Amino acid sequence: MTATQIQAVRVALALVAVTLFERSLALGVLSIGLFVVAEALDAVDGHVARRHGAASAFGGILDISTDQLIETLYWFLFLWLHLVPWWIPAFIAVRGTLINLMRVRALEAGRSAFGAGGMMQHAWGRALVASHASRGVMVAVKVVGFTALQLGFLIGRFGPPAGLGFLGALGRPLAALGTGLVWGLAAIHLIRGIIYLVEGRDLLRSFGWRAPDLSAPARGTGPGARPPGPRRRRAPSSGRCTRGPRGPARRRAR
Repeated sequence: MTATQIQAVRVALALVAVTLFERSLALGVLSIGLFVVAEALDAVDGHVARRHGAASAFGGILDISTDQLIETLYWFLFLWLHLVPWWIPAFIAVRGTLINLMRVRALEAGRSAFGAGGMMQHAWGRALVASHASRGVMVAVKVVGFTALQLGFLIGRFGPPAGLGFLGALGRPLAALGTGLVWGLAAIHLIRGIIYLVEGRDLLRSFGWRAPDLSAPARGTGPGARPPGPRRRRAPSSGRCTRGPRGPARRRAR
């Protein structure tokens, strides 16, 4: 199985998980399991790509796009269930779009979107954003937060399973834990976004915030203007005034 196929499996698992959630307690637990598997496969695709020598800039963009797509599916689910405020998914969507545009600019400039020679120009930027450790912390906060939020909702909606009534007391703590981690995930997105903007500020300047003034055409560019030709070089002057052949003498007017 290729890395691209693994990404497709991840998206399919997330779609099935979101569809099954909220139907029953058993299907909700199955849905959470599928979500965890889809997130765990994120650590597999990169390894497969490197092993087969298929790592590329497109693969990196595909990886991050798959992560964003799966996360967006769950933001829609949480908004539908009124589990998160609307501004968190909205902020993360705007932030993700801006950073993706900066990645495209980096690729156009011959730089890498990830890793060495990429958008992170300093060691602290690479450590806080581009390292496996920083990415692992963000994924862990997301997986634990989303799982706790879903479990808290299921227990509150359907109650604990038969014979496991003691789990009923965990509904509110799980929901509180999930909510806190979701806010923490939003803070992580904010901090990483700021680092991207600081480290990639040269890419931001290339966006072209101000459109060129087209009201006054440049000199020599109007209708009927001739294309500029080669400039004539002046012959060096000797400092003496030379006269040409004399013409007919003029009478001085009196």
